[in-house]
Amino acid sequence: MEPQHQNFSGKLFYSWEQCTSDVNYLYNKFPARELINSKDSQLVGIARGGAIPAIMLSHRTGIKVTTINWSMGEYGNEAEAEDGRWCNIVSQTHSVYLVDDICDSGKTINSMLGIVRSLLGPSYADRIKVLCLWNNIASGCHVHHYANAIDRRVDQRFIVFPWENDA
Repeated sequence: MEPQHQNFSGKLFYSWEQCTSDVNYLYNKFPARELINSKDSQLVGIARGGAIPAIMLSHRTGIKVTTINWSMGEYGNEAEAEDGRWCNIVSQTHSVYLVDDICDSGKTINSMLGIVRSLLGPSYADRIKVLCLWNNIASGCHVHHYANAIDRRVDQRFIVFPWENDA
């Protein structure tokens, strides 16, 4: 899927309309059985940017949603305090859909999957499907479904999401 985007001054402005279209695209990737048995599934939005698309997907799918604070980026490692809660969600849920606005470096998602593998085992990590609005295909992180691809080796534009643009 390749929606049209505006490029200004090294920034890519991503609109609410594009976000809604991309959430609908991700919605269409859900297996029918997950929508029928939504009580056995959980959407987990990575705060901050993954919370909004996760909530939008929850409205479309009927799958319950929660958010989790997990950052490996510029604000440091906020992950340790959430390890137990994250593993608890995964251990008690048949299918977990981990949602973020962008998989950029892949550090956050890989860290979350690594903790599950380490504390619960690989079979629990297999329960997790990663969904993103944007995926940096150069990150080496496996994103199961994404609406847009960017290759940071050649495209360094900063993506401005609508919840950032309106602030």
